[in-house]
Amino acid sequence: MSERKDYEMTEDDLAKIMKASEPVPMIALQCGTPRSPQETANEAWKELGGRMGFDHMTVLPTHTGNRFFTAVPVPVESVESDNEEIPEKDPTGRKAVDRLTEAAKPLIKYLNENHHPHTKIIVEPTGVEVLESLMGNPKKYDFLKD
Repeated sequence: MSERKDYEMTEDDLAKIMKASEPVPMIALQCGTPRSPQETANEAWKELGGRMGFDHMTVLPTHTGNRFFTAVPVPVESVESDNEEIPEKDPTGRKAVDRLTEAAKPLIKYLNENHHPHTKIIVEPTGVEVLESLMGNPKKYDFLKD
């Protein structure tokens, strides 16, 4: 196992990690499920690791305060190449939509070849479901607020 190193983050970094760990209210408007607090916290730790030079998946707390932790350092060249892997800041940007569209094509094809038009596929980080609508009423938008 690699040697661990002590790190200290700034107050701003701590605030960013704490904010990323907060739950996000879910509003069902056919937009999909919001990212989980774990996913947003992992992304915040990855960004911090990229800036400070540590592997974000190896972070352990210390007993010296909220801003102090240990982690396995990574070489600077690994940090730079890893930063290229960080998804763009705007998850609804054109590139993100294009990547999502390409990733969804096999599922869309599967759905069209194997099910009827009232079938949906829901993909989550832990699995996939095929759902079929059997009964419903027209959607009412009277109570939605802008």
